Amino acid sequence: MEELKSINRRSFIKQVGGFSAAVALGSLPFQVDAKSKKVKLTILHTNDVHSRIEPFPMDGGKY
Repeated sequence: MEELKSINRRSFIKQVGGFSAAVALGSLPFQVDAKSKKVKLTILHTNDVHSRIEPFPMDGGKY
């Protein structure tokens, strides 16, 4: 069985950096197209602690 080639920290950082740069540069055309579309996103969050919005059944404690 072949021995696995050990990789040092410096070459690992170079490889990961090169791969990250290639992915980032490859996605630039998609980012340019995405900037032309405007989207309004509203996030509504509530904690219905006292069951005011969605009431629970009166026999909810019985399983």
